[in-house]
Parts: sequence; C-alpha cells; structure tokens
Amino acid sequence: MKFVYPTLILLVCSIAHQGSAGVLNQPNVIILFADDLGTLDVNCFGSEDLSTPNLNSLADHGIKFTQCYVGSPVCSPSRASLLTGRHPHRAGVPGNVGSRPNQRGMPVEEVTL
Repeated sequence: MKFVYPTLILLVCSIAHQGSAGVLNQPNVIILFADDLGTLDVNCFGSEDLSTPNLNSLADHGIKFTQCYVGSPVCSPSRASLLTGRHPHRAGVPGNVGSRPNQRGMPVEEVTL
C-alpha cells in the first residue's frame, strides 16, 4: 500500500502537467482590420510615406498574408463577414448599418469569433 499512493499521486501530477502544456503552445493571432488602409500604407509592405514601427515588428516576427480580400467594399458588411466567416448577407448585414431605417446591425444570435 505504501507504494500505491505515491505512484498514484505521481501519475495524477504527470497527467495534469501534460494537459496544461498544450495550452502554452497555441499561436497568438492578431487581425488588423482598418478602414481605408491599403497594402502600401504600412512600411512592412513597402510604404515609405508613413512610419509604422510597431506593425513592422509584428510583421517581422510573424506571418504576413498578402492575398487577402474583404467580403464587401463597405465597412459594416465586411466586418460582419470577418467576424462570422460568412457572406455579409447571410450574416444579416447586407449593407452599412444605419443606411436603412430598419437595420440595427448584426443579429444577436449570430455566432462570431
């Protein structure tokens, strides 16, 4: 019996430690979504007009996606598309919020990031 309890405690601690180790290895994801920001407006994509040292640092230490597209050419639908992963009309935001009297934004029941 003296051997069983220490072995059981060691086994439980080992399993608990392995479970927490997986959480530390998850990647951090940062999505930058700005109105009227073009690819050539930041230094890391070739701009010489503006100084963006913090964005440059993020780009230097991470992954830059260069083939990105939005779901709509206007603000509200493209944001809804990004947050839901769905076409803006299916996300309940076919046009800019406030452009129609009865449109108040994305439906509350819509699942987002």
